[in-house]
Amino acid sequence: MANTSKEQDGTTTNRRATTDTAPHTHTQNEAKRRGGKEKLEKKKKKKPEEGAEDGEEGAPGFGYAYEFMLQRVYGCLKINNPSTLKKKTIKPPNVVRDGTKKCAFTNFYEICKSLNRTPEHLLAFTQTELGTTGAIDANNCLILRGRFQSKHLEALLRRYVTEYVQCAMCHSLDTKLVKDPNTRLYGLNCTSCSASRTVQAIQSGFTATMKGDRRKARQVSGK
Repeated sequence: MANTSKEQDGTTTNRRATTDTAPHTHTQNEAKRRGGKEKLEKKKKKKPEEGAEDGEEGAPGFGYAYEFMLQRVYGCLKINNPSTLKKKTIKPPNVVRDGTKKCAFTNFYEICKSLNRTPEHLLAFTQTELGTTGAIDANNCLILRGRFQSKHLEALLRRYVTEYVQCAMCHSLDTKLVKDPNTRLYGLNCTSCSASRTVQAIQSGFTATMKGDRRKARQVSGK
């Protein structure tokens, strides 16, 4: 009987001990869980900054953010090749009337120089597209036969730039027009991206004739 009473006393003391230690272990487990969650949150917050450089924001996960890389590319371009970021602007054509049947393209030579093209090449394109004749006077102005306005020549210059000046790859205007002596074809070489393409040669088309020219032609044929 004494042994059984001792055993009962031991079991009761063990139960009391377990009941006393249970809340303590529960709080410890909760503390561990909270500590683990806080560590995971800290790691997640640190991951985007691992890809950053010099304290700048990176992308979540792998690599860099798109905005960060774009700014970095433009920064490198500004340092290494600043000329590529400068936009080349072309002045609009200035056209004035020269008498009743002619007009003068006053800044013709200046536009040819800004486009890096010879005046003869642009003159041939102008005559073909407008179907008229013209000549360059002593003041480097283009005298065209007919009544043309600035908007007509502005649309013509846009077509000329697209066909014979602008690079098809990087859309830069820093190009050179070179004629191949073997094939006799014109090649457009870009100085910015080193791309090249062939362009069509300017072919003479229909040329309008004035009344005076037709009258002279009839007089010559009648003689």
